[in-house]
Amino acid sequence: MSLENNLINIQKKIKNAVERSPWKQSVELIAVSKLQSVGKIKELYALGQRSFGENYLQELQEKKSQFIQEKIVWHFIGSLQSKKIKKLVGNVEYIHSIDRLEHLIAVNDEAEKQKKVQKVLLQVNVAEEDSKSGFDRDELESVLLESENLNSVVVAGLMAMPPLVDDGEDNRIYFRAMRKMLTELSSSTRHPDQFINLSMGTSSDFEVAIEEGATMVRVGSELMGPRN
Repeated sequence: MSLENNLINIQKKIKNAVERSPWKQSVELIAVSKLQSVGKIKELYALGQRSFGENYLQELQEKKSQFIQEKIVWHFIGSLQSKKIKKLVGNVEYIHSIDRLEHLIAVNDEAEKQKKVQKVLLQVNVAEEDSKSGFDRDELESVLLESENLNSVVVAGLMAMPPLVDDGEDNRIYFRAMRKMLTELSSSTRHPDQFINLSMGTSSDFEVAIEEGATMVRVGSELMGPRN
């Protein structure tokens, strides 16, 4: 199928899932463009897609340099490394993968140096998998409390990567838990009007994620096809 057909089909699925969701929320489709060609990004951009997600800093920099005039909203969705924070801050709209307090502080410090404000999401290890990083539910409240002293970051919500599944229904329990966390924690933040995003759901389960309240879905292969 063509990229245009893929995009149309996914947009329809998103619209239908929002209609089924009790939250009736706005959903941002993030095209996961890691290891995808610049040509595919250009084609999707011409079709109206504006949000793209990258996992690797160097690849992000190389691609971003080829889209100077275009108004792309770049998201960093990969594992965050301390040594790469300096080059990442200010180069993406959102960093989805803040998985420890020291990274949050480092992002704030770098943003302060650049006189910018960086939007971030806190990554939650919602399924408590040993192979994945992220905060436990019990850690989030104290991290949010610490973030109140950081003036150059906006903690704009939560992100999760549940287990890879063939049937999205298998992850419904985790998506529901994430929405519950966001709702409960919003009352303990200084800016609850900004703590509103749930980044969750990929090609295999984004419809279920939306039904349970996702505001950002990260779709790669179903939209852009096989990776290089």
